[in-house]
Amino acid sequence: MMNRVPLQLSLAPLSAREIDLALHAVARLQLPLLRAMRQPHPQGCLLRLELEVDLGGDTPRWYAERIVAHLWHALGRFVRASCWLEGQAEADESVWLDFDEGDYRALLPAFRLSRRM
Repeated sequence: MMNRVPLQLSLAPLSAREIDLALHAVARLQLPLLRAMRQPHPQGCLLRLELEVDLGGDTPRWYAERIVAHLWHALGRFVRASCWLEGQAEADESVWLDFDEGDYRALLPAFRLSRRM
């Protein structure tokens, strides 16, 4: 049974080139991208992605950590990331996750040598 949930992912600050790198990384993961929105900001752009993902039995946190670590690796640096995963059913709670520089230091080494998603 497919475990598909809506996922909103925000990354900032990004340069125009980094937005292209992030979109390419999402395409390599073969994630169904529903919408990508770029919002300019004086200190860089905000990229908001709307996806529908299959958790494949993973917890929302674990799935989000893998995606964010993959994007950080593709970008080659830390950027702030936020994830919103909607619950599948009325009984399921939605999950909001913010990833900061401490998460970057903890997650990136853990996923660096792991198999790609």
